[in-house]
Amino acid sequence: ATIVTLAVLLLALLPLSGALILVGRELYSAGKELTETDWREEPLIADALQFVKERVSAADWNEWRSSASRAVEGVTLEIYNRTIVLLSNVVSFVVGMAIVVLGLFYFLAEGPTLLQTLQRISPLKDADEVALFEEFDRVCRGVVLACVACALAQATLAGIGFVVIGVARVW
Repeated sequence: ATIVTLAVLLLALLPLSGALILVGRELYSAGKELTETDWREEPLIADALQFVKERVSAADWNEWRSSASRAVEGVTLEIYNRTIVLLSNVVSFVVGMAIVVLGLFYFLAEGPTLLQTLQRISPLKDADEVALFEEFDRVCRGVVLACVACALAQATLAGIGFVVIGVARVW
């Protein structure tokens, strides 16, 4: 039970952790670049600012600056709020994953005992319970096998489609 639980945990969490780390690094570097860049020194921005300054009055220019400042503050506040929601979702995911891992471990370790206890407290006849458990086992195995087969078929067809339309580095 421990080996299977650890294997499932590693197979599920390692790729997810790697992807989250890559996304986090990219977001951090993009945010750092955005905050460290003096956009007024960029040629296109500087030309646009100069063009606008020459054609509007000082009062209008100050109004536009304050309006732009309020817009940036609003965007910053929205990003902050969404970051808080994201962190909350990550914490919920981690707690949920811990519950799933603990449940998986105990179902694997104590499965037969749980089944015997369920049979003992069930009002059904033993033969009916066995038939139900066997049918449940058959259906669960079929669903898992169908999901794996469907995923393989989708990946194969997507790969073929990508090659046909010329996407680089598909294989």
